[in-house]
Amino acid sequence: MSSDELRALGVEYVRFYTYTTPVVNNIFTACILIDEDKNLLARGVSICSIYDSYKKKSGKNRAFGRAVSALRNEHCDLPISLIATKIRQGKKVTTERWEDGKVQKTFKIKSRKELNYFRKEIVPILKDFGEGYRYHKLYTKDGKEVKKAHFSLPIIYPVMITSEFFDYKSEYEPKPIYIEKDIIAGLE
Repeated sequence: MSSDELRALGVEYVRFYTYTTPVVNNIFTACILIDEDKNLLARGVSICSIYDSYKKKSGKNRAFGRAVSALRNEHCDLPISLIATKIRQGKKVTTERWEDGKVQKTFKIKSRKELNYFRKEIVPILKDFGEGYRYHKLYTKDGKEVKKAHFSLPIIYPVMITSEFFDYKSEYEPKPIYIEKDIIAGLE
């Protein structure tokens, strides 16, 4: 979509941001469309899979497309939910709870600083969402000790975090969250 097409829709600014956590680096990428009076017109969100490696371009493209769709259609779409739904005969039907599966993660700890970071930043998250953790000591060829912390997280961890911020992946005239307020305040 060209700048002229966006301006015809009332968009003066397009801004992207990502949200990260210490446990899973990228949780979501968001695109916000803002008018000349610095009002938030629309937002699009792309949630990263816990299995995927982060692809900046893909996340931005998906978030941008969802923001534009919300603005063009003047409504919210794609609810963020921990309940899986399917469309049957034009109606949304709840089918099942998301798979309660877990994914295994490993955090390599090479120094006292990294150990402190793990204990301060990651352990509290694991207490809320994970099933605990365990250490495994390894030694490098030169005899240095390296610890690995093994832990598991729910497959839907990124969805759980994203749902704390937003109700929809494609939202028309949303109320700005704190990150967006800071972005809007910084516009010239």
